[in-house]
Amino acid sequence: MRRPRYSFADDAIFKVPELDLMKAAMIVATRLNISHLIWSLTATSPFTITTNTSAIANALPQQHQRQFDHLPDNLRPTRAQLTHPHHPLLDLLPWPSVREKLCRIFSLPAEKRPPCAASPTALLELVYDIEDSAEGVRVWGDDPCSDKSWEVGEKLFVNWWWALDRDVISRSNEMRRARGAKLLGQGSILGV
Repeated sequence: MRRPRYSFADDAIFKVPELDLMKAAMIVATRLNISHLIWSLTATSPFTITTNTSAIANALPQQHQRQFDHLPDNLRPTRAQLTHPHHPLLDLLPWPSVREKLCRIFSLPAEKRPPCAASPTALLELVYDIEDSAEGVRVWGDDPCSDKSWEVGEKLFVNWWWALDRDVISRSNEMRRARGAKLLGQGSILGV
């Protein structure tokens, strides 16, 4: 007796954005050697240097950055990542300008932060916005370490627009346009 054989022609191309994002985040975390830290709510990024900040600022361009030469340019820690204690989840984001802004904002007292970043659970809220199944972040292509592979969704854009620069939004809009999604910032003062 023959068993029916079921085959779906497109079973190899089912896209599950949340799983693609999780896989990309773990690849980046492994590349940065922080995969053991990202699940701890109390972790501090190992990139943060805890010695004299002014001495660090003077040495950054030459000495300290050399230890990150093995990383793609966009994943090398920014000045704020090196000088402001922060959770390693911020290190996973592939956009240096976004990491720089988020590290600086999260190092401020809550009352000086934008409303979405002022809550004691703001970092978790950022992660929830990134992971949003409908309009969080999507990762496309074969290189999750490339900033050109990551697309910002509406949920992240609406709440965290101030941390995103024009290039991140423009690149995301190119990807959104290609898949027929609503563009970010339409009708906004950003004019992207």
